[in-house]
Amino acid sequence: MRFDGAGRAVLSGWRPQDRDGNAALDKLEDAAKPQTLHIRAGSDGLCTASWRSRVVLPVGRYRFEGMIRTADVVPLKDQKGEGAGLRISGSRNPRQDQAVGDSPWKKLEYDFTVPTEATEVELVCELRAVKGEAWFDIESLQLVRKSPGARE
Repeated sequence: MRFDGAGRAVLSGWRPQDRDGNAALDKLEDAAKPQTLHIRAGSDGLCTASWRSRVVLPVGRYRFEGMIRTADVVPLKDQKGEGAGLRISGSRNPRQDQAVGDSPWKKLEYDFTVPTEATEVELVCELRAVKGEAWFDIESLQLVRKSPGARE
């Protein structure tokens, strides 16, 4: 993972995951944003689908951030979060930022700590909903290194 002088790194290598098999995941061109990761809940009433990217990070504190918009999202509520949002896989902390209902483009953030060197982290752009759809702006999805080598 390469961070620029401001401590930011652009993310790539996004792959879809749909454990319930009830979502449409595709990359779209959007009038407001050049390219988006798109998730649309299926008709069965349950969607826990995501786009994921894996990175190897050194010890430190990080923020995963990006722009997201939603349409007609009726959220599922569980231990990981609700509606559309950003998080890391395996975290025990539910995400606080989310987008539900009809939401215009807005920035979401998820803070996390890497406690040991060369830790693989799976970043997640997800939709946890009964219905609706979410778009994630690919160009805005990035990691911000808040403090190298710091532990919480």
